[in-house]
Amino acid sequence: NSEGGPPKDMYGMCFDSGNVAELATKLEFLLESPGVVKLLGQRARTLVADRHDWDRIAQQHLSVYSEMIA
Repeated sequence: NSEGGPPKDMYGMCFDSGNVAELATKLEFLLESPGVVKLLGQRARTLVADRHDWDRIAQQHLSVYSEMIA
C-alpha cells in the first residue's frame, strides 16, 4: 500500500467504484471461499475493537486534559 497502511483487502474486499465486473468477480470469489470470509471478518472485528476501544480513548482524552490544566 503506497500510504504505508495495511493492504486494502486485508480487512475486507475492495473494488473500484463503478466497476461492476470487478465487484462480480470479488462476490463470486467470496461466495466460493467461506474460509476467507471468516478470516476477513475476524480481522475486521479485531481492527474495530483496537481502534474503537472507548475506554482507552476516554483515558487518552483525560490524560490530554489533565496535561493541559496542569
